Amino acid sequence: MRRLLLIVALVLLVGGLIAWQMQYDSGYVLISYGNYSIDMSIWTALLILLLASLLWRAVGATWRLIRAPGQGLHLHWFNRAERGRKQTAKGLLQFIEGRWAQSIRTLKKSAGRSELPLVNCLTAAFAALELGDFEAARKLLQRAEQISGGDMFAADLLRARLLIAERHYEEALALLTRLHEAQPSHVQLLRMLVEAYQGLHDWGNAEKLLADCRRYRALPEEQLAMLEIRVYSELLKEQVSNGQAGPEMLVSLWQEIPSHMRRSRQIMEVYLDSLQRVGEFSRAEQLLKKILKNEWDDKLVRRFGLLGSEDPATQLKVAEGWLSGHANSAELQLALGRICQRNKFWGKARDYFESSLALEPRAETYVELARLNAQLGDQEKSFHYYKKGLSQEKSLGQL
Repeated sequence: MRRLLLIVALVLLVGGLIAWQMQYDSGYVLISYGNYSIDMSIWTALLILLLASLLWRAVGATWRLIRAPGQGLHLHWFNRAERGRKQTAKGLLQFIEGRWAQSIRTLKKSAGRSELPLVNCLTAAFAALELGDFEAARKLLQRAEQISGGDMFAADLLRARLLIAERHYEEALALLTRLHEAQPSHVQLLRMLVEAYQGLHDWGNAEKLLADCRRYRALPEEQLAMLEIRVYSELLKEQVSNGQAGPEMLVSLWQEIPSHMRRSRQIMEVYLDSLQRVGEFSRAEQLLKKILKNEWDDKLVRRFGLLGSEDPATQLKVAEGWLSGHANSAELQLALGRICQRNKFWGKARDYFESSLALEPRAETYVELARLNAQLGDQEKSFHYYKKGLSQEKSLGQL
């Protein structure tokens, strides 16, 4: 502050002295060139020199501003772009953090100042999609297409994602098929194609993509395994439900399923159900025996006991052969009782049912004993076992 006051005082003092000197003696300057001459007071000459000096400095400063980017005239635009970059970076961080609403607001606001407005629009559209705001996503995609000229893979991919989210599977599939022709190994594209086929229940075409999904690692191994199980299970069900496929077509489809998938318990059970639905009980029985020979499973033993056989005597012989290793299996004892009933071995059936109950009291075993006694004419025992079964069912319901 003191320095400023000192400068002002000096300026006033010098100005006063100059004014006094101008009044006391104005001086004289003569400039002569050829036949021309100019005369003026010294103070006028000094003023002209001062103005010329200021003009020269102004011209030089202007020239430097024009030549130096990021300075002067460009400073405003530089600062504006810098603010846009910072806002875009902030919006992208919000997107990564999953703060969809904040990310949309920040990216939309900074799009006009961003050096890459297309990135702002596409990222904001993705965030809107994650938020479930399909209308906002659609508008942002339209804006992105205007910026890109309407021909951009990323925008098309995001539009397909929007169509799938809205369950417009046929439209999505048309777009994805076109993109797939251009980029057949694109991982995200493969995932979305599978999703679209699943939405349309087009399991045949979904199955055609499984090999590429595995080749290009489009899905984690666990998810891919679940997808394969779903696709092949649905294909087996579809083969039976359309009413046109005979046993031969069903068996042919089973043989076409990759061997590692035929070992899947879930797919095996779907195939067993399908065989029974088309009346292929013998094939179902052979498959069950093959599986149980290698790996014991009480659930499959239960299926074996419920499965009608063309040769119940052989079926009983096979099941009784399992007693040596699994005599303490309540499920096997129950299955043997049912097979004995089909063979009309009533006494053996009763013994097996009672052995099963001794190992594990179950409502369905009591019901089997009740039916057996009713068939044998012992209504009192039948009523007793029905009552026990009902009591067992109620106690299970309270757990």
